[in-house]
Amino acid sequence: MTFEPGEELDVPGRPRVLATPGHTEGHVSFALSARGVLIAGDAMATYDPITGATGPRVVHDVVNSDTALAHTSLAEIEAVGADTLLPGHGDPWRGSMADAVARARASDD
Repeated sequence: MTFEPGEELDVPGRPRVLATPGHTEGHVSFALSARGVLIAGDAMATYDPITGATGPRVVHDVVNSDTALAHTSLAEIEAVGADTLLPGHGDPWRGSMADAVARARASDD
């Protein structure tokens, strides 16, 4: 199956495709707007398997194809009106995506 960013998939939950490259070149996340859920995959984690750090973040540079692009992709996540983040690594995050992204950006300081 192929799909494009912005497309709403004709599957249960009607996920909208978000382009979130950086961890990998073609990485995407899925927003399930009716459920208030964002499936972020590896665009954002709440546990970094390299460092052991917890809380919303972009995983360590060593596992990203383009870390700067991964940070740019946070803007896509920030704009999603969801209150549950399902990351590829770590526990679900409950709260606004804007808050999760702010914490991810602060974790780099």
